[in-house]
Amino acid sequence: MIPVTSEVQAVLDSGAAWYADLYTFTLSNGTVLRYTSLDQDVPWGDHKWVSCQSDAGPLIERGSITYSVGLSVDALDLTIYTHPSMKVSGLTWPTAMRLGLFDAADVSLVRAVGRLGEHTPVGVVPRFTGRVGPCEPGRSKSSMQVESLLAYLRAPVPRNVYQPSCSNTVYDSACQLDRASREQVVSVVSVSPDGLTVGISGATLEADHYLAGFARFSTSSGGNVNQQVTVAGNTTTSLTLLYPFPADLLPGQLLALAPGCGKALSNCRAFDNEDHFRGHPHVPVPETML
Repeated sequence: MIPVTSEVQAVLDSGAAWYADLYTFTLSNGTVLRYTSLDQDVPWGDHKWVSCQSDAGPLIERGSITYSVGLSVDALDLTIYTHPSMKVSGLTWPTAMRLGLFDAADVSLVRAVGRLGEHTPVGVVPRFTGRVGPCEPGRSKSSMQVESLLAYLRAPVPRNVYQPSCSNTVYDSACQLDRASREQVVSVVSVSPDGLTVGISGATLEADHYLAGFARFSTSSGGNVNQQVTVAGNTTTSLTLLYPFPADLLPGQLLALAPGCGKALSNCRAFDNEDHFRGHPHVPVPETML
């Protein structure tokens, strides 16, 4: 049974109600997007859901939602219509999808219920919660499948696996490396037209020391706040990024660089973190022939 408040139930029983879908997208970089199917913005709690008929809100069409007794893995199909002026972290929607900004993003769908003649809903009814799966970006029409969180129960791989590489993610709670103590802040001097090569100052780097590491935007304002990208390599005075920042970098802006990890025992030793290595280096890698 779907839980509803007594006030929502009273409005539903009256037959004089309006309804609207409220979509909340929480991206992995912390950005939260809120949109509604209604033809005007919908305030609820401390937030506002942007209308799909505004210049900032994409038109979202969804498939049907099914309910059943027991555990079943459901998926919600979304079709999203956008135009180039609609931005996500400074990028158009198709570009943001291609660059992975929506990968494993959390999606919540609730149904707002209000009295006819009143703009603010009296409550919301939960409909679906999941994470973004396959996406197919298009110029003006994109598709997205949101998978129920129960999909993670289908994973055939246990939490601990016997493998040569470490199963931790660098700087996570199991790795226990302190990222802040290893970050080095540099200043942007120049940026190539494609945004992939960044000249820096403020430090002389060891060549490829930040290979597979991270460059985090460290300036408190601008279109790249809370964004980070992977470093494909570096020279003593420049960085090569795996993909560009969402918004153009400007000279004088700051980047915090953190070294990456190859998940090998030698990497943990270099970090003086061997005690937290969770791999099994003597297990042959798949391509090794005995």
